[in-house]
Order: sequence, then structure tokens, then C-alpha cells
Amino acid sequence: IYVGNMFAGDNATLSKSSNYLDFDGTNDRIDIAHSTQLNNAKTWEIWINIDSIPASNTYKSIIQKSANWNNQGGILLSMIYGNLRFSYGGYWADLIIESLSNLSTNTWYQVVGTGEDTGSGILMKGYLNGVFKNSDTRTSAFIPTNTNTLYLGYGNGGYMDGKIGLVRVYNGILTAAEIKSNFNQLRGRFGL
Repeated sequence: IYVGNMFAGDNATLSKSSNYLDFDGTNDRIDIAHSTQLNNAKTWEIWINIDSIPASNTYKSIIQKSANWNNQGGILLSMIYGNLRFSYGGYWADLIIESLSNLSTNTWYQVVGTGEDTGSGILMKGYLNGVFKNSDTRTSAFIPTNTNTLYLGYGNGGYMDGKIGLVRVYNGILTAAEIKSNFNQLRGRFGL
């Protein structure tokens, strides 16, 4: 698994059995110290494998870099109220990438979220397995400036029950073609 401040090919390596981190849904998490590079990262790519999908009235975090899941200015990927959601500079309810009912347990997914300041708000885009799924512009969102720890497998909503196989962040916006290329390059590693 690659975690940390990864920009333009720079990697920090952290590994566990079978080259992924397995989060038990109870108390496992990875804490990554604040970096302004993380706030400036505009593309977040995460490979996940969910062991149990949360009930539609609950919330589980995959990543969180904010003081609170309901505060603006954070970076979040969560499974909340029946949807896989991404937020860049907003809060939990920002961009729906996919309904959780369309995901399967014990299956690897590449999830990519991008955030970009358009001058009139933050344009967020979401991708699943290299396919564009949704976009939204939030006028109430802004480029993240928080100094909070980045949590993997944890956030205010609770602990993730599943695996994280890869995390990459980029200081620029990846194009749809680049995101699809990343998926195709790694899909074999994750059995897709």
C-alpha cells in the first residue's frame, strides 16, 4: 500500500499481509500527520474492499481529513446513508459516487475523487473502477486549509470494516483517461 505525501510519482511504502491493510471495523486505523501537500492534493485515488456494507441509516469512514465529518473544509470518503460519498472542501453530503446497494462485499474497487476551485465553487468529480460516475459544484465548499490528521479507515462516523490496498494523492486533477489508465494498470493486482 502506498500512503502519505505522494505527488508526481513520489511514494512512501507501508505494507501489511498480502499488500493491503485490513481494518476490523472496531478499532483499526492509520493516522497520517497533517501536510499542506495533502490539503493541496486535488485527486484522491483509493482501492477498497468492503467486508461489511453499513446499514443505510449509518455512517462509516474510509478516509477523513477534517475536525468533524459535518464541518466544511474537509476531505472525506465515506459510506453514509446508503451511498459512497466524496467531499473536497465541503462536508459529508457532497458528492454521491455510487449507491452502496450497487457494491458487493469482498470485491476490490478503485474509487477516485477530484476537487477543483472553479472561482464560483468547488467542482467535485467521482469515479468508480475508472468510470466517471457523478459531479457537483458546491458554492459553500472551499479549498481545504485544515491542519487535521488524515485518517485511513476511520473518521467521526466510525471505523471501516474492510481493506485498503492503495492510496494515491496527486497535486493536480487527473483526467478521465488517466484515471482509467490507473485502473487498467492495477486491476490485475486486485483480481479484476
